[in-house]
Amino acid sequence: MRFAARCGVGASASVLTKYGISITRLIGSAGPDKLVDALERGLAPAHGKVRLHFYPFGGMEKTVDWINEYARRH
Repeated sequence: MRFAARCGVGASASVLTKYGISITRLIGSAGPDKLVDALERGLAPAHGKVRLHFYPFGGMEKTVDWINEYARRH
């Protein structure tokens, strides 16, 4: 969390909190599927297509693998 704050993730965390999403519950090795799905359901109707910015703290390869798998399923 400290590393994330130094990299500017704090503003993103504030936005998530505004929408009732806890950043601390997102930490772990699981992908952000539930978060992305919730953003799509909650934000897309009013704001258009949801676009994401990734902070690949778990590694670039894992991040790209998740993006490709998520896109394949959706």
